[in-house]
Amino acid sequence: MTTDKTIVGTIELRPGHGEAELEALSSRFSKGEGDFVGLLPRPEAEGEGPSWYDLIYRGKTCVIERMDWRKGEVELAVIPSSSKGGPDPYILPSFGFRPDSEDGKDHPFARATLDESLSDFVAGRVERRLGSKRGRHALRWFDPVEPRIPERGPIEPGQRQRLSDFLSGLGFGPERAHRLEADRVEAILGGIEARVQLIQGPPGTGKTTTTSLALLARLLAGAARSGEIVMIAANTHTAIDTLLDRIRGYYSDFAKQAHEAGLRMSKLGMRKVTSGDDLEPTTGGVPTLKAAPRELGRRGPLGRDLAGRSPRGDGGQCSGRTRASRGHAYPVSSSRSS
Repeated sequence: MTTDKTIVGTIELRPGHGEAELEALSSRFSKGEGDFVGLLPRPEAEGEGPSWYDLIYRGKTCVIERMDWRKGEVELAVIPSSSKGGPDPYILPSFGFRPDSEDGKDHPFARATLDESLSDFVAGRVERRLGSKRGRHALRWFDPVEPRIPERGPIEPGQRQRLSDFLSGLGFGPERAHRLEADRVEAILGGIEARVQLIQGPPGTGKTTTTSLALLARLLAGAARSGEIVMIAANTHTAIDTLLDRIRGYYSDFAKQAHEAGLRMSKLGMRKVTSGDDLEPTTGGVPTLKAAPRELGRRGPLGRDLAGRSPRGDGGQCSGRTRASRGHAYPVSSSRSS
């Protein structure tokens, strides 16, 4: 069943196979609702693949709206796009079906295959951004042959030792039951002294926890009072939300333990900035603001910090970026919806 931009299809099973085959397929199929997929016509002859014309011109870029493995049904929404004569070679043409067309190539597919989408809606934007002059200085940092990263001075030895002692004794999690291992403490301190740091590891190894405590340690080390901008970015909303909520959850007790250790902790305010339309707060209550690229250098609403005070005593406001002022740090996460 099809409309102009919606497709509902039945998952084809081999003769004599039923629920068992659907269950096996569901365990192997890695896509789910909301994912981009490619829909291609399937030849009648078994073992044949799509022609080059079908692959380039007849395929549809779709989003999975519904996947019902119990009924063996899938509902797709076609994403219209055309790269013909356009500036983006990474997006294949994609059009809705036209059942009334005289050209049979526009009719719904009798049989089709569902696979990875060949269109890349991000690559073109990245290429245009890299080809622009804006921020060109930062590209030198990541030159694969001769990277030129500005040097960053080490922490003063006495301060480094105080931070190391504090982080080694820091308790976090329920009842402060968890402690940072020595290599994590050194990674956090090394990150404060570095321009670029990579924390790598499989799921469940503590990357989010380490990153959260590293950002708080960065503020404790005086990054906020020096006016340094702190910005968090990720390619998914889930990653951003999880990190912001973890930072928010750790902040109060981290600041309390810092005070007990005789260290000064900056006030902290957090906002998530998104180019999408979902402005709901994160699960942990971090407010979400709509990104306005032309307003990044101007002032906009930031709200209150985690201590419930106005971020600046003079009523000043900040939007679209992270900034530190009068001992207050405003980590703002930046995420993009496609």
